[in-house]
Amino acid sequence: MTQGTPPARTDGSKLPPFDPSVPNPARMWNYWLGGKDNFAADREAAERVLEAMPSLPLIARAARLFLIDAVHQLATEHGIRQFLDIGTGLPTADNTASASSSTSAPACPPPTTPTTSPSAPPPSPRSSTWTTTRWCSLMLRPC
Repeated sequence: MTQGTPPARTDGSKLPPFDPSVPNPARMWNYWLGGKDNFAADREAAERVLEAMPSLPLIARAARLFLIDAVHQLATEHGIRQFLDIGTGLPTADNTASASSSTSAPACPPPTTPTTSPSAPPPSPRSSTWTTTRWCSLMLRPC
C-alpha cells in the first residue's frame, strides 16, 4: 500500500484520487472469484492473504453459489419481484443482477465507485451522501 498524502484531485472533488497501486478488498474478492476487474496491487495483496488463508477462493466461490441459489429461490418460490442490491461493490460475474436475470425479478444496483471498479465513470461532483440517497429513492420505484 502507498503511504502519505495522495495527490490533490483536479476536478474539485473531495474524494481521494483513484490509485490502482493501492489494493482494494472488493477487487481482491474479484480476483479470488476469478474475475478480471483487478490490478496488480490487488492480486499481490490477495496472494499474501492466501498465505494465511489458502481456502479463501473456495469460500468466495461458495458464497457466490449461495447468492445465486438464494436469489433464484426467493424469486421463483417466494414471490420476490425485485432485489435492491446495496453495497454491490464490483459488478463481477454471477452477481445479484445476473442471478436474478434468469427470473422475472430485476436487481437494481446503485452505481459503482471508482475505488472498486477500474472501469467506473468519474465520481459525481456532489457528495456521496447525495448520490446514495438519490439512488435509494430511485430504486424504490420499479426498475
